Amino acid sequence: MATDAVTGSPILPEIPGRVYIFEFNGTTWDLAAGLVATDIPAGLTPPPAYGFALRFANENELLVGSPGDRRWLGADPAGSYYVYQRHPTQGWRFAYKVTQPPAFEFDPRCTLGGPLRIDGDRAINVFRSLQRPVGYALELRRSTTDGRWELVDVVEFNDVRMNSRAEDYDFAGDWIFIADDNSGWGGFPGRVRVLRRTPTGWQQQADLLPPEPYVATALSGALVNERFGSGLDFDGERLVVSSIEGYLGRQGRAETFVFDGSEWVREHVVVPDDVYVNSRAFGDGVALSGDSVLAGFPSYLTEDLSEMPPEYEGGVIFAFDLPRGSLVCSGAPNSTGGGGALAMFGSRSAGTGDVYGMAQLLPAGTFCLPLVATSTGFVAGAGGGPGNLCLGGSIGRMYTQLGAADAAGEFEFDVDATALPLASGLTSIVGGDTWYFQVWYRDTVGALATQNFTHAMGIAFTD
Repeated sequence: MATDAVTGSPILPEIPGRVYIFEFNGTTWDLAAGLVATDIPAGLTPPPAYGFALRFANENELLVGSPGDRRWLGADPAGSYYVYQRHPTQGWRFAYKVTQPPAFEFDPRCTLGGPLRIDGDRAINVFRSLQRPVGYALELRRSTTDGRWELVDVVEFNDVRMNSRAEDYDFAGDWIFIADDNSGWGGFPGRVRVLRRTPTGWQQQADLLPPEPYVATALSGALVNERFGSGLDFDGERLVVSSIEGYLGRQGRAETFVFDGSEWVREHVVVPDDVYVNSRAFGDGVALSGDSVLAGFPSYLTEDLSEMPPEYEGGVIFAFDLPRGSLVCSGAPNSTGGGGALAMFGSRSAGTGDVYGMAQLLPAGTFCLPLVATSTGFVAGAGGGPGNLCLGGSIGRMYTQLGAADAAGEFEFDVDATALPLASGLTSIVGGDTWYFQVWYRDTVGALATQNFTHAMGIAFTD
């Protein structure tokens, strides 16, 4: 193999990047296409990083990123996206390339070819400038005349310490979120940078900060932080942010946020209910889909390795169902000292029929009866107990789910989406319906037998 005359390093062959597309035939994944850039100038060293980023715009259109480098001559020094389209008979074919348009020809902030996030007819590529601490977001949009992707805006935002890969960001609708976990900088908690599209363009918003920040002094004397913003995911309505921990014995976690019209507020905190998982690695990767959160746990670090379960040796992914629905009213205090709580889980799609409830903070062993209704109402002290019935309209008693709370004061019940027991008969959940749930339960206060109600929750179902 030839070597460089100055450094003595081997001279590797100039092999351009490739993209392989596989399609599932019902049993196995078959190679459908192998794509290469066909316009690399002869003698270019090194070749463009074709295939650095990939993103489907839809099932029949693929964008392949090739980041630019202004030291390369004649090969899109500002980077590009190769656009491929799938034809019914010809398979995947190159359609065109998105390059720096004349309006941005001399704009040094333009570096196409990095990871994209696509939402409808808009796409965003976020990256950090080498001239830190400045970040940029490139916005692509489909042309209204020919349907081709084109660069239309460069958004600049300041004070960014994110990883140069710019992988931990997401975009949907009018929001861009950029993870900035402050790794290696010290002295500040991590944060999430927020950009919002307004009538006048993209504007940088106030940072989303950890609700429970802390800064400590390590043995080395260096300041450390809780790494809020290790990863994030956004589905257009709900944002999940992970924090990998470790300092002061704190555990990694994932937190979901929703926008209340003026600010992003924390909704849920997700941690594994597992005594073995106490490592800073929990939450290193995170994903969100509807009411489900996935959190990665790539490695296990503990003082006593003998305690490590074998199934964790190669890393695991934890899956969590988030509560859904909106609170109608809270449960009144019971003999445990708190009010009975109710959380509903499952899919918001009426077609899946996957819905269940979990009542908590109940007296151990108490009998519980789930209720369902078509609307809300209010009857104070219903049945002579301290609790309030918050259901109205047609109310049904789910006798098939009658049961007792366990020793921890928890009671779980299933909802049959095809057979809700109303007074008028069995009824199915359909898209567009909102149904309301509450749990009645027995209790004893002092020496007197009584009854009570948990929270009431309302759920709006989709198709």
